[in-house]
Amino acid sequence: MRELEGSTVLVVCNDEAQSTRIIDSLQELGCGVVGPTSRASSALVLAAQTPPTVAVVAGPLAGRRSPGELARELEATWGVPSCVVGDGDPETHPAALDALRRTVAAV
Repeated sequence: MRELEGSTVLVVCNDEAQSTRIIDSLQELGCGVVGPTSRASSALVLAAQTPPTVAVVAGPLAGRRSPGELARELEATWGVPSCVVGDGDPETHPAALDALRRTVAAV
């Protein structure tokens, strides 16, 4: 997963334990991390302040926006591609980690 090394990843997740696992996995891959945050509105502010390479949006979020809505808004507003992860643990979901790798490679 060397193609992720050096990337800055915005982590958006409503579950503290899942956020911790995601962040640990990303840091092991050599990524910088912005967040975590549980709200779409906070994620958009973070993206404006510290432009990430990509975002990981995991599970249901606090607030009104769905993960898919946030992903579309991050792309449309800030040009940040997103990887939406079902339960928030990319380490146990190789397909999600592969999707993140492809997202970063496309940037």
